[in-house]
Amino acid sequence: MCKLYLRPTFATLYRITVCQEVSRLLENCNGYSVAQKRLFERVVLKPIKSELAAQLSKKQYGFLSNRSCPLALIDAVSQYHLTLSKPKACMDVILIDFRKAFDSVPHNLLLLKLMNFGLDSALCDWFKSFLSNRKSKIKIDDYISENSFHNISGVLQGTVTGPFLFLVYINDLIQSLPTDVYSIAFADDLKIYSENPSSLQKTLNVISDCCSIPSFVQHSSTLANCFTLQPLTLQIN
Repeated sequence: MCKLYLRPTFATLYRITVCQEVSRLLENCNGYSVAQKRLFERVVLKPIKSELAAQLSKKQYGFLSNRSCPLALIDAVSQYHLTLSKPKACMDVILIDFRKAFDSVPHNLLLLKLMNFGLDSALCDWFKSFLSNRKSKIKIDDYISENSFHNISGVLQGTVTGPFLFLVYINDLIQSLPTDVYSIAFADDLKIYSENPSSLQKTLNVISDCCSIPSFVQHSSTLANCFTLQPLTLQIN
């Protein structure tokens, strides 16, 4: 059980996001600089990630210590070579990119998954406060829009906490994939490959079923609306 003693709510000013140019990210806004916010998130997340990292799928290479995009590529290429070294070998590779994945995460389901990971109620309340009552404004040069809009779903990109929350959210999908199909994930990008087309189809069906659940991907009820597919066939004669 991972425990961390925190005040269960975020300051109101911390829940206002200013969408601005990358070159201005360290500019002070709403009383807190982005650097201060990120430092605070790192302090909170460090013990939580250390406690929960072992529960995340080994097939996930995104946003985790000692894992990276190059390591994911090395893993994939090694498996390609091993499979295609057989006489007349052939394998199919499918690259899946979930559309607006970070923006479509339902908060209630995410909080439930955090509890299933072993976080106590106080920490879940802290994350709930982090996610809820979020407002965003648009900034162009020195102009900041007067009106704001509420973030009713999704995890915040550009924060330290957002990517970790997304890994927790998508973790059970990755772990539910059939074991006879090789898979590698980097955040919301998923690669599946196999010599057996029927096994690949079963895997696609599993992903499609998950995407057909309204709480998994909002406003999506079909496979085509959930993600884009990029097929690739590798063969050695």
